[in-house]
Amino acid sequence: MSPRGWAIGAVAALAVLGAGTWGAARLGIIEIGGVMSTVDIEEKGPDGLPIIHWWVEREELAKIQILLDGGGDIEAPGFQGATPLLKAAVADNWPVALWLIERGAFLGAVDRAGMTLPYLAATSRVPKETERGQALEKVRLLLNERGMLGQYYEPAEVKKRIKEGNWPPK
Repeated sequence: MSPRGWAIGAVAALAVLGAGTWGAARLGIIEIGGVMSTVDIEEKGPDGLPIIHWWVEREELAKIQILLDGGGDIEAPGFQGATPLLKAAVADNWPVALWLIERGAFLGAVDRAGMTLPYLAATSRVPKETERGQALEKVRLLLNERGMLGQYYEPAEVKKRIKEGNWPPK
């Protein structure tokens, strides 16, 4: 067995022995610079939400990548059921939103407030000449390519459609 294999086995064994099977299941085993490490994919931030939301807010992309590499959920629901992508978009943090999209975040997410990515991208007023504005333009292009940008709904309409069972739109 390779040294890497031994390291993975040792970390997994320690997780099982120290925290039981549940502890091992919630620890993602990752390699950082040739060194094996673990990340708690169930960790909560100081606000009690999944840690990915805390790191999205602080633009901690390296930490988010480690979490995702370890098996963390890119769609982990946070406040109002918002995904990390929606959290970034609500804050007009388009560079982080674009980064999450590039890593496979679901573009059709909706939170309990009725917010959607197409709505947030279409109504954002971030100046185009800024870094956030340039990332927003890329997000808009991606949404437009998928036919989603021109078909956005106001949050109240989204909530109404969800209540009626007419979401997502056909």
